[in-house]
Amino acid sequence: MRQDSHRSSLTAGVLGLVLLLAWSAWAGLSEIDIHESSAAARLETLSPLHRVEAPIDGRVVEVFVKLGDEVEAGQPLVQLESELQRLALTESQARLRALQAQLGPLHVELEAAQERLGGEEQAGSGAIREAQARHRAAESQADIAEERSRTVERLVPAGGATRADRSVASSEAARTLSEAEAATHAIKRLRWESLVQAADGRSRVETIRREILRVEGEVELATVHVERLQSELDRREIVAPVAGRIAEISALSSGRYASVGTHLLSVLPGGELKVVAQFSPGQALGRLHSGQSGQMRLDGFPWTRFGTLDTRVMRVADESTEAGVRVELELTDADGFPAKLEHGLPGRVDIVVDRITPFELMLRGAGQWMDG
Repeated sequence: MRQDSHRSSLTAGVLGLVLLLAWSAWAGLSEIDIHESSAAARLETLSPLHRVEAPIDGRVVEVFVKLGDEVEAGQPLVQLESELQRLALTESQARLRALQAQLGPLHVELEAAQERLGGEEQAGSGAIREAQARHRAAESQADIAEERSRTVERLVPAGGATRADRSVASSEAARTLSEAEAATHAIKRLRWESLVQAADGRSRVETIRREILRVEGEVELATVHVERLQSELDRREIVAPVAGRIAEISALSSGRYASVGTHLLSVLPGGELKVVAQFSPGQALGRLHSGQSGQMRLDGFPWTRFGTLDTRVMRVADESTEAGVRVELELTDADGFPAKLEHGLPGRVDIVVDRITPFELMLRGAGQWMDG
């Protein structure tokens, strides 16, 4: 009996030693994952949710969409009251067209006035040159007549010419001199008339130019007014900022008044999903960084049946808010998940921050216990 008891004790001791050695090897050589976890996590689209607000004050005339509708970018969503703006725009556009219609005839009139001014100046210059030519001819005739009169005057005493010849020569000299003087006055008159006519022509041209500038100024102002009214009218037709799905919509109805900034609806863009989680500063800052792997368990989808979603940290916020530190993770293998993944699904995220041996884990626990 004693021998059997001794043998049993020896066997138990050996078995205990083997177990101790195996545990020591496991505690010192194997590694386990250390996680930081957050229960404040959910799936979101990569593109942010677009909140659509009333850009101006106005009364709702019509709502073109309902919750869950798929929309394209630029598709009308809500129409605010715009009849007064449409009437004002129509009136302004009519005035703009009337002003623009005035510019064509004015430019034609300006061109005609400029051509007329050029023709009058050219005609005046020609008349002056013609008068100057007559003046030179009259002066030449006067010089000849004067010379002839002096010659006859010298011949009369010697009997080479009669008193009648002297009278005729003197009269001819006086006549040609008068013609030369008349030609001089004609040149002065033509020059004055040309100056007055040119001044009148330039005045007509400047008057038309000023009228064109005035109309062009009114056209510019009317254009700005039309653009402003068109912009205001466009703002009264609220359109989808992006393609997506109507994820949220207020209790909109025809006749409801919406002031500027009133939230009307939200458009959720389609596309890939990401995980957004909130961690406490002690969990995140200095411990979480891009590239770390993790897993997400979705609430309402038991992980024992549906499994988990593999993730990888993309970005970690540098500052914390009241909700915590924002951490964004990408889904690395979501195709195999047996349920449909949608924006807004909540869950829990576990991120691997370290790998240590069980022995180190026990030492850390002991240290924390002693510090506590």
